[in-house]
Amino acid sequence: MPKLNFLKYFLSLFIITVILSCGDLGFNRPSKESYPVSGIDVSHHQGDIDWDKVSQEDFAFVYIKATEGEEFKDSLYRFNNKNAVRVGFKTGAYHFYLASKDPLKQAENFIKSVPKGSVQLPPVLDIEFPPDMATEKDKSKLIGEIYMCLYKLKNYYGKTPVIYTDYDCYDNYLKPEFKDFDFWIRDIHDTPQFSDRRSWLFWQHSNKGLVNGISGLVDLNVFNGSGKLFDSLYAK
Repeated sequence: MPKLNFLKYFLSLFIITVILSCGDLGFNRPSKESYPVSGIDVSHHQGDIDWDKVSQEDFAFVYIKATEGEEFKDSLYRFNNKNAVRVGFKTGAYHFYLASKDPLKQAENFIKSVPKGSVQLPPVLDIEFPPDMATEKDKSKLIGEIYMCLYKLKNYYGKTPVIYTDYDCYDNYLKPEFKDFDFWIRDIHDTPQFSDRRSWLFWQHSNKGLVNGISGLVDLNVFNGSGKLFDSLYAK
């Protein structure tokens, strides 16, 4: 093998080894010192997860897709939640919100799928526009309906829901509303910073995680705070 090709091969092998050791094919990796509490979010797209293997990873929490819109129920939600709890993770459930659908019916779909007391973390409303802009509703109506869904969930579970979103959706629809709700932001390029400097609670820093026990890629997240704060907020 020519010397130059050998060096290229060695360098490629080294890079692959480093990436696999980090468990992430992306390049946005928050430090463990700054963000000691990490977790993943999953859905049926991850297929049949071996939770005993996942438990060997250094995660504290798992968010699991439960529902979408008025009727869709994730086929693997109950399996994932039951087994994630069994191996010791704190779990939460999320609902993918569809702007074209009735907000109260969406909340009911979630409530019917996620029994009270079955998760420790607050419910999450995943709000991403588009893809669901097949609606004639103006911004004020959309905002009002999101509030309706959030408060129905809050009143039922006794926990303030968290809003998951991205920067485009936040700037175009959610800003500057929802001041009483925490945010979970997606930023796979850098440390999160909202345009209005709003604080955030969870950060999805990668959609290319490699996790023992899960085939394919998975989303990686961190909590914005210490382990002690996380435990104090979600002790039960």
